[in-house]
Amino acid sequence: MFDFEKQHFLSSVNLYSIGGQFFEVLSYGEFSSEKYLRALAHLSCKSVSQESVKIHLIESKSTGIIPPEEWLNWPDIDSYSGDLLNFGNNRAVFNSTEPSFIFVDYSSKNIYYWVDDFCRLPPNETAAPLRMVFHLWFEPTASFLCHAAGLGISEEGVLLTGKSGSGKSTSTLSCLNTKLKYAGDDFILVDPEQNLVYSLYSVAKLNIEQFDNFTHLKPLISNIEQIPREKGHVYINESFTDSMITQFSIKAILLPTITGLEDTFIQECSKLDAIKALVPSSVWILRSNTKAVEKMKLFISKTPTFRLMAGVNLNQIAPILTAFINEN
Repeated sequence: MFDFEKQHFLSSVNLYSIGGQFFEVLSYGEFSSEKYLRALAHLSCKSVSQESVKIHLIESKSTGIIPPEEWLNWPDIDSYSGDLLNFGNNRAVFNSTEPSFIFVDYSSKNIYYWVDDFCRLPPNETAAPLRMVFHLWFEPTASFLCHAAGLGISEEGVLLTGKSGSGKSTSTLSCLNTKLKYAGDDFILVDPEQNLVYSLYSVAKLNIEQFDNFTHLKPLISNIEQIPREKGHVYINESFTDSMITQFSIKAILLPTITGLEDTFIQECSKLDAIKALVPSSVWILRSNTKAVEKMKLFISKTPTFRLMAGVNLNQIAPILTAFINEN
């Protein structure tokens, strides 16, 4: 639909295997695509064995390339999601905050992501690059993105989810350098039909309050100059090279709960509790529609749900989760 290569702005090409599909990311402009795509490095591949989805990253500032003028002045727009309404079978989403514009052409497998200036993107975007792009691409499929963490052993693992402050990140970080492998602690891709969790991002995030519990991670924080305004970012694939897992089958959904007790244990919980833990934050952050909500609820209805009652002795979490995965 748009031919950028002939305009001599193409600066890099990167290949990734994500969620059972191949993605070819083509960057246009003078920004550092390596820096922007850093959190996806553990999913990179040297070649593709099937037709890839092409994602075109376009920096308007350095190329002068902008979305079509009629799109920028589209009269019907959803103020919540930024969706251009009555647009047809494809998707066009405008974000006035960054500003950025995403156009998804499902039939041709081409996605166009315009950003005014990649250097000015907020930390939550650079820690989870192309988050909205992947959300929109997988939206018509059975798969979905959600706000959760993932830990696995070999081919099996668990999903950890809960609102901010529930203990999700603390539980995940306490399992580094153990038998458990890290799939992510913020956004995960789930394929409920195949019963699979896919890793998306290698970045672990720490609140300043967590520094005392994880002093060994502080020297690894890549954005220390932004603390305490932002969470600290640690690239797990770079600092813990053997600790990443890219996919696993789902044994259960766990809701971390900080108890203040000494010991950690696991107990069953209701499906409603799991829905309350997973759905609202996923919907709020990703601006998900009702179809995505129904997919998450159906996934929860088919998956065993438990609470991870996390005690103050963080060293107990990894062996208890390991035993849980092996026994269930």
